Amino acid sequence: MREFGNAKVKKGKMNKLILDTIEKKSDLLIDLSKKIHSSPELGFDEKKACRWQIDLLKKLGFKVTSPFAGMKTAFAAQKGGGEPRIAFLSEYDALPELGHACGHNLIAPCSIGAAEAFALSLKKENLSGTTLVYGTPAEEGKGGKLNMVSKGIFREAGLVLMAHPSPVTSGWGGFLAIRRFKVEFFGRASHAAASPEKGLNALDANLLLFQGINAFRQHIMDKSRIHGIIENGGSVPNIIPEYSSSSFYLRSPTEKYLKQIVKKFGQIVKGAAMMTGTKFKICEGVESYKAGLVVEALNREFLKIAKELKMKRIEPGRDGMGSSDFGDVSRRAPGLHAYFSISDKDCPLHSKNFEKNANSRRAFDSMLKASAVLANIALNFCSNTKFRTEVISEFKKNIRNCS
Repeated sequence: MREFGNAKVKKGKMNKLILDTIEKKSDLLIDLSKKIHSSPELGFDEKKACRWQIDLLKKLGFKVTSPFAGMKTAFAAQKGGGEPRIAFLSEYDALPELGHACGHNLIAPCSIGAAEAFALSLKKENLSGTTLVYGTPAEEGKGGKLNMVSKGIFREAGLVLMAHPSPVTSGWGGFLAIRRFKVEFFGRASHAAASPEKGLNALDANLLLFQGINAFRQHIMDKSRIHGIIENGGSVPNIIPEYSSSSFYLRSPTEKYLKQIVKKFGQIVKGAAMMTGTKFKICEGVESYKAGLVVEALNREFLKIAKELKMKRIEPGRDGMGSSDFGDVSRRAPGLHAYFSISDKDCPLHSKNFEKNANSRRAFDSMLKASAVLANIALNFCSNTKFRTEVISEFKKNIRNCS
């Protein structure tokens, strides 16, 4: 028996070199996580986080290219050669005001550790394969991975892996497709007390839009979501607002049904404008994400190895679904976006409590184990023909079903 974090693992069950590598590099990986956490940077401005990762990867012997895919804070790191090409994805952007309340400071070292352990294991076992680490900026709403997808970066990848911090340890349940919209209403200003009859209230149009959306929610399919905020509601109470704007996210498990939601959304906007005599404008954001394609064979492998490592708070599935540009990546290659628990108590993503837990000893231990799990999945994919065939077959079936 040997110690790994807080778990006792039988040597025969896990690849010993992977465990040893993660253990030996643990101080470097934890230090990277702490530095990124202490210096949160927003999407496409992650200069420090990008540089720290590049420095570590070069120290580990990776060949690094940055800028990459037209993004200054993106990078591609490579070690080894041949097929299959296994990509580990790193995220490292923070949230406005909340810092690393999504725990991306843990994703970067998790993927780098997994890549290093996997690359060394390939070499020792004389297996063919290329180890890749892609630094993917701006996951939080700006879609850095979309640039890579559009440039065909993942077309030749045999497998794409990453693990995200979470309240629980679980496999990937997929992502919701998302489309983002800004709605603007244009009315006519007037004195709210002296001559209200001369005004056209753009804020009233916005409020009616929200009421219409609230009524519509009762009739949408399960797991679909509509949520928004008012960005501009006027200046002062005694002036009827001539302008008001709001921002909405529309989500659904499938692109097909999302189109129906978008159509109805447009009708509600038009109706709100008609009731108030205002004009409207709908602008769609460029950061639309596709729904994720889950490969259950990868989920099963992740949970099996996670149990061997005695990772904490293991659950078969994770409640709730968000949206991520990883969904688009999962359409190009078999992908796993697994989760590892960073707290013994429930703490929601995008909260100050989660941000605090993302810089804890508990989180670092879980991060290192998740790193070892990803490396073992990659190694099994390269060495186990049955497992590799199962993953590829399921991925191809998913592609056929969604086309």
